[in-house]
Amino acid sequence: VRLMVGFALLNNWQMKSIDFVLAFPQAPVKTDIYMRPPKVPSDFTIPDLPNFTDRFNKLYQLIKNLYDLKDAGKTWFDYLRVGLMKRGWHQSNIDTCLFTKDGIILIVYIDDASLISPHRDRIDTEITSLQQ
Repeated sequence: VRLMVGFALLNNWQMKSIDFVLAFPQAPVKTDIYMRPPKVPSDFTIPDLPNFTDRFNKLYQLIKNLYDLKDAGKTWFDYLRVGLMKRGWHQSNIDTCLFTKDGIILIVYIDDASLISPHRDRIDTEITSLQQ
């Protein structure tokens, strides 16, 4: 990322960073993962839900990733990579977190990204496209 910031500064290119909100839970789980909800006191009640505590005695299958899962980061990146490639982005053979498209460079790090281009309007257009 620092190298690309230097590149943008030396070439007087525009740069903008984005955060993928709730990134990991957007990616579907690739394996069967089951979990129990945390324990609640037996006297805990909600007036409108008479059998509320019964829900905490069940086993649930996850359909979306949680941040603490071992493979959550890789699953999220694979989900993002497929989505970017469907939108015409090309992944670098040298750095798998670097993508290019029409004179724009996109660098992904965890659940954030930076877009670099000599044209600010292209960056704004791509950010709008990525938010959909």
